[in-house]
Amino acid sequence: MEFSEEELHQLSQLLIDVVEDGASLGFLPPMQLEEARAYWTLVPHEHVKIWVAVQVDVIVETNQLYLSMGYQEAGRVPEFARSDDGSYHDTVLYFKTIE
Repeated sequence: MEFSEEELHQLSQLLIDVVEDGASLGFLPPMQLEEARAYWTLVPHEHVKIWVAVQVDVIVETNQLYLSMGYQEAGRVPEFARSDDGSYHDTVLYFKTIE
């Protein structure tokens, strides 16, 4: 699997946007385009596991979305992610193997 230049740009911009919006993805804002591109460049290798962390009580619909896309729940971390207001939220970890 390889991304076209346009796909790589769109995925990188998406990653930057969600990090800027406060998503807990292992990156902190401000995220640079080069950092996002480096992340996605590592992803399209054979037999890669993609890990996703989602705050449970903030975006419940997103949890269902990942399950419907074939991701599997790997576990939950209580009060792992902190919101802008200082409150903590449980986080669900998902993974999907890309062959």
